[in-house]
Amino acid sequence: MSKIVKTPDCVIQKQPDGSRSCAVHGKPLQQQNMFGPANPSGPGHLSAWVCPVTGKMLIEMEGL
Repeated sequence: MSKIVKTPDCVIQKQPDGSRSCAVHGKPLQQQNMFGPANPSGPGHLSAWVCPVTGKMLIEMEGL
């Protein structure tokens, strides 16, 4: 019988220089382009990032 091992989900960690990394894997996240209407900076601004280890997309919303 095989065991199912759950790995922790990727989490965005903001670095002091403003860059983002995956808190689980310790690797820099790759920023992705977002499509759609204008996405102004400030509270509610959305950013998309991808973990280079898992390929999982992470969405960050400023101010929350």
